[in-house]
Amino acid sequence: MPGTTGWPGGTSGPAVGVDAAGLDVQAFVLVQRALVRATQRRTREALADLGAAERAHQRASGAPGPFTAYPRSGLDYQRAQTFRALGRTDEALAALRDSARHRSGAEQRGDALTQARIAEMLLEQGRLEEACARWHAFLDVYPRLHSVQADQALGRLTRTLRSFARHPHAADVQERARSVWRPTRPTRPPRPARPTRTA
Repeated sequence: MPGTTGWPGGTSGPAVGVDAAGLDVQAFVLVQRALVRATQRRTREALADLGAAERAHQRASGAPGPFTAYPRSGLDYQRAQTFRALGRTDEALAALRDSARHRSGAEQRGDALTQARIAEMLLEQGRLEEACARWHAFLDVYPRLHSVQADQALGRLTRTLRSFARHPHAADVQERARSVWRPTRPTRPPRPARPTRTA
């Protein structure tokens, strides 16, 4: 169709004259679609979407705004999710490290969750000491967060490290995790007992 560009997968994309802000949106949509296709085992199409998303992001202006800017850290995190869904663990880890490197100091929640995800993947590979270093990076930020997702990550930390209790690095992380645990959603207090009926 004249005046359009082809997107991966045979769908038509925006007009050639799309502005730089539109390219950020394009990158966001493409990387989301890449993850969907990865979960469907459509490897070639998922990788094509990832490549197109990166090219769109590189050409974007990055002008600030909720619908006109897509941070590189977010793109890299979604790339990691896609690679993980495709079973490409090394590429997923590299993308997560890129995501952590591109995060600003203001992105504390995103940085913490990225560090947690890196730690989990390292532990899956048997790289315990590296995983513990990433867990410590997560715990550096956790006390300043009010996030259910961060609480869930901390819960996964304590569960996954139980089997390594005798390892000093893991024990240090566990002890530190216990000292900072503060669930965002407090447990509901027990209901008062109902009064006993008398005859």
